[in-house]
Amino acid sequence: MTVIACDGRSMAADTLVTCQGQLLAKRPKVHRLKDGRIVGASGPSTCCQKLVRWLEEGGEQPSLSDDVAAIILNPDGTIDWIDCKFELMKGCIVPYALGCGDDIALGAMLAGATPEEAVKITASRRLDIGDEATVISLPETAVRAVA
Repeated sequence: MTVIACDGRSMAADTLVTCQGQLLAKRPKVHRLKDGRIVGASGPSTCCQKLVRWLEEGGEQPSLSDDVAAIILNPDGTIDWIDCKFELMKGCIVPYALGCGDDIALGAMLAGATPEEAVKITASRRLDIGDEATVISLPETAVRAVA
């Protein structure tokens, strides 16, 4: 399972990858694209990789599992959401959380936690979320632009 938290300045996600209740790997679930966007994807790992690759390179839309979704932190601090059918919802409310335990992560951020802290708080309450987090932030110049 995955939890992703974003506050308009940075995005964090746990790193635990499981399959049928077993630990499969630990890997980043948030990525910085060449154009400066930061994306975090939730769902089967291989499908998430396909979605991130498509966001980076374009081309033909890959086939994805129905439970894939991602949030995109744009360089201007706005957040977009995209699903497995490539439906894009622009301008989501900040802060935003996605995945398993997203309500815990969102509540933590609304109470003042950073995205990294929100992921760790979620992991402390859910057994299916890893407590290690990957965090990627916008450049300081972009952060000033949205403050």
